[in-house]
Amino acid sequence: MLKLVLRLILFLTIVLSISYFTFYLKPNFENDYLASLKLKLEKLRKIKKNKIVIIGGSNVCIGINSEMIENEIGIPTVNMGLHASLGSKFWIEYVKNNLKEGDILILSPEYGILNEEGWYGMKGEAVPKAILFTPSKLPILLSDYTFFKKTINGIFRTIKAYWKEYPFEKKKYNIKYFYDLRSFDEDNIRPVYLNTTFKKQYKNKTQLNFNKDKPRWDELKKYK
Repeated sequence: MLKLVLRLILFLTIVLSISYFTFYLKPNFENDYLASLKLKLEKLRKIKKNKIVIIGGSNVCIGINSEMIENEIGIPTVNMGLHASLGSKFWIEYVKNNLKEGDILILSPEYGILNEEGWYGMKGEAVPKAILFTPSKLPILLSDYTFFKKTINGIFRTIKAYWKEYPFEKKKYNIKYFYDLRSFDEDNIRPVYLNTTFKKQYKNKTQLNFNKDKPRWDELKKYK
């Protein structure tokens, strides 16, 4: 058993090291949007009394101001929302060890994230980056085999995609919108970066379908 654990740790170390150097080659890596997790986690850890913690995707990150909530009701509040592709399971695992009796946890996922696929997050680089920016949360990868396998596959897909793009062009990056570490003030995005009107053009009208027969209520109940 000990040998298996050591091999697993070695494997993760190798994979995450390769991932770090791969991501690091990308321009503006240090100011990546997901790097804001460091600020959010620091605030979460500093609060010792009962608090409100809100998790979810960009709907939480952009749509909720924790400072405003604190001022209105007098309870410390942390906006942990960031990216829908991280998935609901990731967020619960991410904050659970920093919660205690009396805290309030609010899960506000984007439409459809509670279904079978969205529970474990989307395919891509979001989870690997989140772990690299906050390595203390590495045990999250070991919380579920499906989650572990999906994340490792995501890492290799990202490395493969980046390899095709290399060498990356290093150039001065000017922050314009909120998808940047520098747009954050602790856990909230500074209002100045939200004063832009965003419009999306769709060629055809599409309908988002949520399969109500397969939500992850069973998984949520386990955490309760």
